[in-house]
Amino acid sequence: MTPTQVSLSFVTTEQFTNNLKIINRACASIPRKSGFNDEKGKNMPHNNKPHRLLHTMLRVRNLDTSLDFYTEKLGMRILRREDYSDGKFTLVFLGYEDESDATVLELTHNWQDSDYNLGSAYGHIALAISDIYAFCTYLEAQNVIISRAPGPMAFGPSEIIAFIVDPDGYKIGLIEKN
Repeated sequence: MTPTQVSLSFVTTEQFTNNLKIINRACASIPRKSGFNDEKGKNMPHNNKPHRLLHTMLRVRNLDTSLDFYTEKLGMRILRREDYSDGKFTLVFLGYEDESDATVLELTHNWQDSDYNLGSAYGHIALAISDIYAFCTYLEAQNVIISRAPGPMAFGPSEIIAFIVDPDGYKIGLIEKN
């Protein structure tokens, strides 16, 4: 019996239960176009689900100061820069690898706005570093604010972490990864 041939004429509770089991088994065998369903039960097409984190965006007050911090102090490369004169803003994408291969950081500089509230919901972005102690020593010599010295995480002592602060006050987590 195929799923479209299931009879729905119920007489007793036992027959109803048996038919429901048959329907459930038949429905379970129907191929799905998607790996998951949304909460309303509508299938999301398999080839249209999100599959990669592209970038995270930070608004910056002074683009030159921020670019110096992320390129000179943290070693990121400027991947692309786009100035939008009609919109009066600039986007700069930075990272350690090309955008096609890795998640990158987008700095947005609005030419007329210069004061931003970081808010209490923002946490941090995190960077992997092979020798966190040496890197923090270097950053300290560069006058970068280290808000949490490198050391074992309080409740997960197997991870060695530190936190620094960028020129706009955003926190950046450093996690030692070999």
